[in-house]
Amino acid sequence: MLCCIAATCGLELSAADITQAYHYGEVPESQPPAYCRLPDGYRRKGHCARTGNIYGHPASALNWYTTFHLFLIAFGFSRSSADPCLYSLHKDGAVLHPLVYIDDLLIAATPGSKIKEEFIKAMGERFAFTQQAAGDIDFLDMIVEQRSNGDTHVHAKPYIEKCVRRFLPGGVHGHYSVPADKLLPKLCAEAAAKRTVPDKNMHKRYQSMVGALLYLATTARPDVAYAVGMLTRCMAWPTQELCLRADLPAPHERLWSHLLGQRVRCSQHRR
Repeated sequence: MLCCIAATCGLELSAADITQAYHYGEVPESQPPAYCRLPDGYRRKGHCARTGNIYGHPASALNWYTTFHLFLIAFGFSRSSADPCLYSLHKDGAVLHPLVYIDDLLIAATPGSKIKEEFIKAMGERFAFTQQAAGDIDFLDMIVEQRSNGDTHVHAKPYIEKCVRRFLPGGVHGHYSVPADKLLPKLCAEAAAKRTVPDKNMHKRYQSMVGALLYLATTARPDVAYAVGMLTRCMAWPTQELCLRADLPAPHERLWSHLLGQRVRCSQHRR
C-alpha cells in the first residue's frame, strides 16, 4: 500500500533499521522484574542479574512497540485506522509516512522536505539505526526499486533464490510458465478428505515451504496466490502426493520452479 501511495503522490522512498531495538523498550513499573541465573556448572551459586528489555522476554516486543509508538505520536504522527503499522504526518505542505515492522521502517516522504530531516534527526537522538537511501531498498526480503519516473517495482529475487537453495538443494526440474496444473484442486480435495496424519519431518517441511510461498504470494508475487491458497488448505494433513510425486514434480516444486524461472517478475505501482 505504501509503495502505491509513493508512486501515486510522487513521494521518495527510503528505509531504516533500528539496531538492537528491543533494548530501547521501556519496562513499565507494573511489569514484574525478570532475573537471569548463572549457567549450569558455574562454581558460585545464588547469583543473578536483573534484566532490562532483552530479547526472549515475553513482554519485550510489547515494550518496544509501546516505546516506539509513543515516540512517533509525540513527534506528531497519527496512526492509520486501516493499517496500524502505517503512520502519517502532514506539515508545511509536505507529508511523511513511515511503515513500521518491528525494527524495520519503510519511509515515504515528499522529496527535499525538511520534515524528513527533522524526523531522522530526532530518531537518531533516541535510537541507533542504519539507513538505506532511495533506489534499491531491501525491506523484509523484498527489493523495492524506485525508478527515476516515480514508478515503484517490488520483487523478491534474492528471497526466492534463498528458499530454493533451502527447500530444493538438488535444484528444480524444468521450468513452468504456469504455477499450477489441473490436478492441484483434486490432490488438495483428496488430502482434505483423507485427513491422514503425515510423517513428522514431512509435515514440518511442507508447512515451512507453504509458509514461505504464502509470504511471497501476499507481498511481491500475487500471480501464485491461487496455487498457494490451495496448498494452505492441507497444512494439517499433506499427503505424499502433495509433497513428492514420482511421475511429475510436486505442486510446491512446480511453484518454486515457476518463481525461479520468473524471479525478476514484480508488482508494479505506476505514477
